[in-house]
Amino acid sequence: MNGHSHCRNGRVDRMDFSDVTDRPRRAVLAAAGVALTGVVTGCSDGSGSDASGGSSESDGSSDSGDGDAASPSGGSADGELTPTETPTASLEPSDVPTRWRTVEGEGFTIGVPGSFREDTEKASNGTTMYLFDAPGASGKASDPARVAVVRDVKPTAGVMPLSQVLVESKAVENEKPPVRSQLTWPGVEKPAVLVQWMSPIRGGHGGTQETWQLMVQVDPDLIINVLAVAPEGTLEKKKLAQVMSTFKVV
Repeated sequence: MNGHSHCRNGRVDRMDFSDVTDRPRRAVLAAAGVALTGVVTGCSDGSGSDASGGSSESDGSSDSGDGDAASPSGGSADGELTPTETPTASLEPSDVPTRWRTVEGEGFTIGVPGSFREDTEKASNGTTMYLFDAPGASGKASDPARVAVVRDVKPTAGVMPLSQVLVESKAVENEKPPVRSQLTWPGVEKPAVLVQWMSPIRGGHGGTQETWQLMVQVDPDLIINVLAVAPEGTLEKKKLAQVMSTFKVV
């Protein structure tokens, strides 16, 4: 799967995340289905948008990511793109439970049970991805049970238009439409967005996996994505949703 997209002279050049997804224990992008989702505004690859990447370091043709960028459909960014749906399952910010450990990342903290396996991986754009596997999970795309924190540096737009592109791409891929909802998250001024969807588990073993993606706009130059993926009906049982709820911007 591709990750970030860069625009040069009207052409979209995609940065490859295969260095992560090709490794059995680093399959966060393959397992989750997406790590960063974005649009390339002002550049064209024939369609005018790209749903496989999040950041753009263009020569002045991209938007700043402050939420005022053009929407994927050409309208204004926030207004008409503000989510109005109710989450399939609620996600509320919470404190780190007793006996859990607090992991400090670049610009954030998150609580993790002692039984979870913790790892980091450098993405091809140079940022660090933080990976947390539930007990018994192999990290393979065919055996998902993971939370990941991924930093989107210099995003092409704000979380409202970017999350809408994510919803549109997942609606095409899956029979059941994704659910996109707005959340208030501590430590940031702009509302966060939660996108929840179902998709087939990769690897040819059948079954359905559930993915939650929390998109938090820290400032115009940074969106932090928190993803959780697990077999359908187990994401909350495996405490992945609770791990997501402890995410805090610092």
